[in-house]
Amino acid sequence: MYSQSENSSNKPKIRFVKHLKLYCDAICLFWIDEIHIDESFKNSKILDDLIKHELKHYYLIKRIIKAKEENKILKAILLSIYNDIFDLLDSLKLEIKRLILKCKDKLEK
Repeated sequence: MYSQSENSSNKPKIRFVKHLKLYCDAICLFWIDEIHIDESFKNSKILDDLIKHELKHYYLIKRIIKAKEENKILKAILLSIYNDIFDLLDSLKLEIKRLILKCKDKLEK
């Protein structure tokens, strides 16, 4: 599991914030090397999945920036497309997992 204190030069800092859920569950703020997660997910069963999802975006965006700086425009475009496809598929996976967990909770009650 990831923690807030886990931070090095190649990992963004994980912060839990209030009311982010009004907009989204989590967001990658690559320009300040942080990932913000709504505090309601602090003890959630999908916390690891949210962190992994945002970390993937973080590393992909860093690779896109590097490719652009090296004038590897095609590589940057392909990475951007991959980032979008990853987001769509992984978000779907997260929603399915969330639904399964809700069903399990209802069955246990």
